[in-house]
Amino acid sequence: MIQRLKYWIFQRGKHCLCCCLFCEYYDLCRNEVMQEREARA
Repeated sequence: MIQRLKYWIFQRGKHCLCCCLFCEYYDLCRNEVMQEREARA
């Protein structure tokens, strides 16, 4: 739960409508962001 809260606080630019604590798409969202970061590196 703490991991989700940290992700939500520090993730800028996603413009999510709900908090990551209760999001059913948290895993998909996080994987998408991680893939984008790997592609930039």
